[in-house]
Amino acid sequence: MLLSIIIPIYNVEQYIARCIESCLNQDLSKSEYELVMVNDGTPDNSMDIVNKYAQNNTNIHIIEQENKGLSEARNAGLRNAHGEYVWFIDSDDWIKHNCLNEITSRLKNGDLDALQIPMIKVYHDKQVVPHSYKDKDSDITTGKELLKKYLYCYPVQFTLYKRSFLNTYNLSFYPHIYHEDMEFTPRAFFYANRVGFHTTPVYYYELRNASSIMHTPSVKRAVDMTIIIKNHISFFKNIVKEDQFLPIFGTIIGQLINNSLSIIRINKDNNALKDYVGFLNKYKSDIYRFMHHSFNPYFWLESIFFRISPNCLVIFYNIVHFGR
Repeated sequence: MLLSIIIPIYNVEQYIARCIESCLNQDLSKSEYELVMVNDGTPDNSMDIVNKYAQNNTNIHIIEQENKGLSEARNAGLRNAHGEYVWFIDSDDWIKHNCLNEITSRLKNGDLDALQIPMIKVYHDKQVVPHSYKDKDSDITTGKELLKKYLYCYPVQFTLYKRSFLNTYNLSFYPHIYHEDMEFTPRAFFYANRVGFHTTPVYYYELRNASSIMHTPSVKRAVDMTIIIKNHISFFKNIVKEDQFLPIFGTIIGQLINNSLSIIRINKDNNALKDYVGFLNKYKSDIYRFMHHSFNPYFWLESIFFRISPNCLVIFYNIVHFGR
């Protein structure tokens, strides 16, 4: 089997039919690909719709689990996948009809570990100018080169992976956190030896919930970002070790810190801020080193205030973004 499309299911009864229809209306034989539908304990009627499609399509396979979150749903799908390649698709998104033959051919012909897919953003049924890799039609590069140039996308939906590659490096999603893609994708690209690009935009990215991490700005998101920062620091120290990758990890860490400070400010949670400053103090020397080498000049400037103290960084951040 060539491809496994892994689709987590949770509270998407309005959208799941569109997603499944797009995945079934393809130019690849159903014996060559499967839809691995992971019921993450959805409380709505999504699975009634999925089950109806499964009755008439033998390439739809359903995995049942109690609600564990998106990371564990994707991991369950990966464990049960049979395809040579895997594509993680969100259930409120959809893909272009008759795109799978060309995509899988590009994967196989290039012997790729990963294939980046351009997307089309959709907001209130209006399509935004699509992302494109037209200038990279025949390019094959390493994930490390893309990291060094900051030329990759975090969301896992925009990359297909060879399943054996993911298994070789024990690549899976960190459980029970938000923003798991920011933890997973840099690690995956660091290990990928052959990365290609699909030139035609084929993934329709629904911005209903994805337009901002502030859609549901719970303090847990900030806490989860501390986990991702700690994991990246550990990954760099134990696996990466090369200073040429400091800019990309510095940029990632800068994004995570700024997003966290915004969430905490919006929630007006002084206890969360106190805990977050404590975290920054604990990892101060590491965080300063990364941010001071960031691609983003603003994060470099923040690192100067951060070096004085994390509290100085917080004050500077609040003045810049909130006026006080």
